[in-house]
Amino acid sequence: KGVIQKILETVSRMRDETGIVRYAVVHAASPERAADFAEQLEAMLGKPPEYLMEISPIVGSHAGKGALAVALDSPLERSAISS
Repeated sequence: KGVIQKILETVSRMRDETGIVRYAVVHAASPERAADFAEQLEAMLGKPPEYLMEISPIVGSHAGKGALAVALDSPLERSAISS
């Protein structure tokens, strides 16, 4: 399996187990790839990302050009923060 598929499986599992309130997609110099990834996530989660943006060059230089990431906000995370 590819890395994107593994991320999608993890997001799907989190959606089923805890729910996802909102999410964001970031990328390293790969806006088209990030847009495709965001479309897959939107189809899965039923809502668009809060934002889609390029990460800093410092992060990109470590992760590599074309890197993608998704940040998730779940009800479980919110309850842990407010406790």
